[in-house]
This record gives sequence, structure tokens and C-alpha cells, in this order.
Amino acid sequence: MSATDAQAADAICWMLRFHPDDRPSFGQLASHGFLRGMVDLGVVVSVMEESMQKPVVVREAVPVPPAPVLPPLVLKKEDEEEEEEEE
Repeated sequence: MSATDAQAADAICWMLRFHPDDRPSFGQLASHGFLRGMVDLGVVVSVMEESMQKPVVVREAVPVPPAPVLPPLVLKKEDEEEEEEEE
């Protein structure tokens, strides 16, 4: 059993101590470390879901000028340079 599984099992046991009508408040959830992390994750996920449901802003495409055409770059090999230096 991994550490995360053990934390989840501990959190489930902690939650099962409560009667269904007596669910823990947000403050009680925050007092349990693992559940606090899950609540934080749930808040992040809900914010992401809300932002995904908003209409997307579409902007006009900006024209991009073509790149300038450059002459090909010619590199000399090291061997040719050494021969020229010897002559």
C-alpha cells in the first residue's frame, strides 16, 4: 500500500465516522491534511471547468510579412584553410 493509498484510506475512515446527515463542514475538512489537499484540488478543477465553459475570444489574424531571402552561406572547410595558409 502506497503512502497516498494509506492517506486515502485514513481519510475515508475519518469521513465514515460521521452520520450522512452530519457531514463535516468545510472547516472540519480543512482540519484533515489529505482531505484539505483534495478540497484545494477540487477548487482548482472547478475554476478550470468554469473557464472552459466561457466563450472563447477570437481575434483577427495578424498578417506576417514574408521572411527576406538571403544568399546561401558558404563555409570553407578547415582542410582548405590549412592548405591556403601553407601556400
